[in-house]
Amino acid sequence: MIKKELQRQTKGQKLRFLQGERQIFPKISEIIFFQTQEGKVHAHSTTEEAEVNLKLYELEEILPENFLRISKSGIVNVDKIYALSRSLAGNLLEFRHSQKSIYVSRRYLRMLEELMEKRF
Repeated sequence: MIKKELQRQTKGQKLRFLQGERQIFPKISEIIFFQTQEGKVHAHSTTEEAEVNLKLYELEEILPENFLRISKSGIVNVDKIYALSRSLAGNLLEFRHSQKSIYVSRRYLRMLEELMEKRF
């Protein structure tokens, strides 16, 4: 159902997850964040990473409301956040059942904190 809705919203563009020559089909709910790396967008789950064929701004428009832009180069699944660590180096998000992390820019921090307070 989610895949059909994503296809409808992208006006025929298909969201593809690629690992080298392999196309994989993860559940959107399994993705903890999307991040740009070296000009390409990557989707991260707790254990895997795959390249995505869409840009972050395109993903931002079609992803469910539990996904939130947190920086110029990242979108996060708010449901998967475990902790927010603040330091001089930046604001780091940590995720449940994963060693992966991503930084939140100051520009998006307040919006993230407000959303987290409402959800929990």
